[in-house]
Amino acid sequence: MDTRQKLMYLAIGLFIISVFVFSSISHNKESVSDNNKLTIINSVQTTTFSAKKRSATTVSKVKSTQTVNTTQKPNNTTLLSKTTATTEIVTEPLHININLASEEEFQLLHNIGPAIAGNIVRYRNENGEFNNIEEIMLVDGIGQAVFEEISPYIYVESPSYPEDDEDETAAEDTEDADDSVEIVGEEALAEQIYPININTATKEELMLLPDFNETVADEVIRFREMAGGFRNINELLYIKSLTRSQAAGLKDYICFE
Repeated sequence: MDTRQKLMYLAIGLFIISVFVFSSISHNKESVSDNNKLTIINSVQTTTFSAKKRSATTVSKVKSTQTVNTTQKPNNTTLLSKTTATTEIVTEPLHININLASEEEFQLLHNIGPAIAGNIVRYRNENGEFNNIEEIMLVDGIGQAVFEEISPYIYVESPSYPEDDEDETAAEDTEDADDSVEIVGEEALAEQIYPININTATKEELMLLPDFNETVADEVIRFREMAGGFRNINELLYIKSLTRSQAAGLKDYICFE
């Protein structure tokens, strides 16, 4: 074998060796690359699993919080509505005898306070028992509006009205007039004309009544024309120019028929 052949075999051998070495290096690189890929994949999977686990934990916490919130105790309004009991109050109707009632009993009436209750009792003590419930309007502090509110709750046993007494008085006076002798003097004349029928008297006749003047007489005439006449002495309270005491003092001087 000559030198040329030796060199050729040597070159072939070196080529084979270099190919083998290159193949080995390539295989090692691929192994390393595969290992790196596996490492990366494992890392990604681990990260993903951790994220899912944290997400699941968060969701679990949220659900737990929601459960706690939905199981809170009801508010005070709900509790009160459940525990409040309905109580039925039974009261008896108020019915007061104004000739017997005390100040405390009068104060049970609507719009009657201690002052007015005291006025009622004082009036009753000074003037005697009330003849009817309308007479209570002669008490200071009780007007038509208050009377209308309390009238369903007050009463008088065996009520009487001035017009009944006045009719009897008028009849007696007529009989006395027929049998009497001629009376002279202003005082005698006054006794003869009383009682005056307030529903038919002229303005001049009305002015003969105590505490009457032209103004009061005009008011009386206007009222009786508007209302169709007076029915009892209590309706004199509608005459603004007369006080309660003045109206009460006319009892023996007027009649209504």
